[in-house]
Amino acid sequence: MVEPSGQDWFALSLQLDIDGTALDVTPTIMQIIASLPLDEFGELPRGFDLENHLKDVVLYPFMPNGTLVPVSGEKLTGLSRHFLKSRK
Repeated sequence: MVEPSGQDWFALSLQLDIDGTALDVTPTIMQIIASLPLDEFGELPRGFDLENHLKDVVLYPFMPNGTLVPVSGEKLTGLSRHFLKSRK
């Protein structure tokens, strides 16, 4: 989603729909990326299995109403992979 920010820039968010409520998972994806063993070029080591790394991870982002919702790390593997590719 692109939102006006009042500056000459833009905001980007990745959202999941949870029972009709939009959940911005951008901060959660950023937490995943920060926990990865990236090299100085922002790349994963050869052979690193991102899906296996996230398969038993459960993250608890906040819904807009303040409640925590469990999200499987495995469900965020694809978004995390795409985010890593888009940084190049």
